[in-house]
Amino acid sequence: MQLYHHPYSWDSQRVRLALEEKGIDYTSFHVNPVAGKNMYASFFRMNRSAKLLVFQNGHRIIYNTIEIIRYVERIWLVSSGEENIASSGGEVAAWMHRIKQWNPKFFTLSHIPKRHRDYSLNGGSC
Repeated sequence: MQLYHHPYSWDSQRVRLALEEKGIDYTSFHVNPVAGKNMYASFFRMNRSAKLLVFQNGHRIIYNTIEIIRYVERIWLVSSGEENIASSGGEVAAWMHRIKQWNPKFFTLSHIPKRHRDYSLNGGSC
């Protein structure tokens, strides 16, 4: 499984949290569309729009954050031998609803260097 993302992206952080919580192994590919970093031809063949977040498992490619999290949940349920796969759907939906209410600045801005963080918090004025 591969996750193509920008590490400061809020959606990326949601998906990585789900993958880590379930203990699912994946390969992380950091992509920076602004700087064009790691945007190779293979990435564009898989994702013609070049939008992030992209999750790939074999031939299956998913772009939507919530769909990726649901897919991760299904993978975890099947691999854990859980008999009642449908029963956890409500829990996952409730968890995703809670995450949507989080303020992303607490997570994203904590990883940005101080000089850029101050710029962001001041609305773009130094």
